[in-house]
Amino acid sequence: MRSALSELPGAADHMRDEAEAAALSSAVGIDCEMVRLRSGRSALARCCIVAYADKRVLLDSFVHVPPVDVGDYLTQYSGVCAADLCDAPPFDAVRERAVALIADNVLVGHGLVNDIKALRLNIPRARMRDTLTLGWEGRRSLKLRDLARDVLGARVQTAEHSPVEDAVTAVRLHKHHRRQGGAAAPRLVRVQLCTADAQPPPLDAPCAVAAAA
Repeated sequence: MRSALSELPGAADHMRDEAEAAALSSAVGIDCEMVRLRSGRSALARCCIVAYADKRVLLDSFVHVPPVDVGDYLTQYSGVCAADLCDAPPFDAVRERAVALIADNVLVGHGLVNDIKALRLNIPRARMRDTLTLGWEGRRSLKLRDLARDVLGARVQTAEHSPVEDAVTAVRLHKHHRRQGGAAAPRLVRVQLCTADAQPPPLDAPCAVAAAA
C-alpha cells in the first residue's frame, strides 16, 4: 500500500528532488586534459576533481607521459607543456586517487564521456550529471566557455587553460540549472568502477558507460 504522502500532488517530484539533493551533497566535479600521442591516440595529461558542495580542489595532478611518445601537447587547448609531465606521477597513481575520490558519488562535468574514457572508468549513466546534455534551450553554442558567458555571465578560458576552472564552471552550471527547475536524474544507482584487478578498456576504445537497470 502506498503511503499517504505519495498520494499528495507533487509528492513524487518532491521526493525525487530530495533524493537528488542528498546525492549531490557528496558529488564531485571533474575535468581532464589530454595530449596526443605519436600513435594518434590520446593520453591523460592532467586530472582535476573538485567538491560539488563548495568547489574545493580535491585533486589536481599532471600525469607522466614519456616525451618520446607525445606527438602534440595540444597546449592551446590543454594548457599542458612538456615540462609539466616529466616528473609527474604515473597514470595508475593518479587514477587510483581519482577512483578513491569518485567512490560512490555522483560525477558532474562538461562532456563527461571524455573524462570517464580518459581515466578508463565504468560509471553508470544514472550517476552522471553532464552539463553538456542538460538541454540549454535556445543556446547556439554548448561549449563550456560560451555557456559560462551566456548562462552565468562569467568569462572563462580567457588565458592559460585550466581544468580546475573548467570543473568549477561545470559545477556552477549544474547548480544554476537546478535552481532554474532543472529535472533531477530519474534514478540513482551504485557507481561501478574498474578495480586494479579488472582489465580497463584501451584509452582509444569506445567509452564504457553503463546505464544500469
